[in-house]
Parts: sequence; C-alpha cells; structure tokens
Amino acid sequence: SFPVSDREDFLSLKEHLDPTSPTRYPPFWADEVRKLKGRDYPLLLPAGGEFGFYSRLRELMGTEALSYAWYDHPSFIEEMLDFFADFIIETLRPAVEDIAFESFMFFEDMAGKGGPLMSPKMFRQFLMPRYRKVIDFLRRNNVGSIWVDSDGDCRPLIPIWLELGVDMFIPCEVAAGMDLLEIRREYGEDVGLCGGIDKRQLTKDKKAVEDE
Repeated sequence: SFPVSDREDFLSLKEHLDPTSPTRYPPFWADEVRKLKGRDYPLLLPAGGEFGFYSRLRELMGTEALSYAWYDHPSFIEEMLDFFADFIIETLRPAVEDIAFESFMFFEDMAGKGGPLMSPKMFRQFLMPRYRKVIDFLRRNNVGSIWVDSDGDCRPLIPIWLELGVDMFIPCEVAAGMDLLEIRREYGEDVGLCGGIDKRQLTKDKKAVEDE
C-alpha cells in the first residue's frame, strides 16, 4: 500500500516533514557555500530533482488513488499541495539565500505515452497556484531558469508551464512522441529543450548509439 490513503495518514506524515530541521543541510554547509560562491560554472538546484507536486502526491498515494482524489477529495488534495509548496520554499530558503543558483528543476514525471496524467484544466486548478508561489519565491532570489523534468508526452501542458515562467524541459522523451524540432517550430526560443535522445537506441550497438 501507499503511505497516504486519507487525511489522517497525511497529518501523521507531516510530523516527520520539518523543512527547518538542521539535519536537512550538512554540517559542512559553510564550506560548500564558500566553494560554490567562487565557481565558474552554472549550478542547478536541486541536483537530484526531488521537488515537485504531482510526483510527490503520486509517491504518497499511488497513481490510481490520486487520479480519483482530484475529483473525490479536492479540498484534501489542495491541503497537501499547499503544504508542499511551503515545504519546498522553506527547505530551499537557506540554499538560495546563501548561494546564487542559475536554475531550478521541478521533478514531475506526470505524463505517459498517451499524454499527461491530468488535464490542463485540472493542472490550472490544482497545480498552477502552487507552481506560481514557488516560482515567485525563486525569482525573488535571482534563480533565472526554471526547468521541468517529466517523462512522457507532456506537450498539452507546455503552454501552462510557459505562462508560469518555466523555460526548460527535460528529457523530451522520444518514445512518447516528444519531437524536439516540432516543439521548437511551435514555440520558438521561448522553450529550452534538454534531452531528445531515443534511449531505446542506446541499448543497441555502438553504431546505433553514435547515429542517435
């Protein structure tokens, strides 16, 4: 089963999610700050891609239960999303205040081969306000580029992400029909594209890899 099946489960879980816990940053953080302030390369936050909204709820509830919950328990979903928006901001606050990051990445994986796992209308209702809150915080702290990491065919959501200020998409999964040239023709240089490699070809011989 998944960790959250109802509000009681979530309230219990929240007790373990303190964004201000000193253990969230290593004891050598001051040394990291000094090192990174003098760097000559761009820095993406977070390196592991741990911050997202759809992805976090899916981890807690499972895809099927979450798919029903948008309709059956919308107020509960919004309560969780509000919590995680604040959690992301407060967890990131020491990092963005101490170090200048060039970019930030939301991790979502919220689409399959047939398209997004929630409609654009639902995205606008549930996720858009929380995205905007986090992105506004990042902009105030001079984070310039906002990335979204999602597998699958997420093209129907690209206009909404652009409206929010997202400007980079990864991995642009070829197997799901994410055609980089088509996306570039449609949106021009408003979008940055990272990936577009057909990973199926990488399982073959060296020539196939080189050709890809």
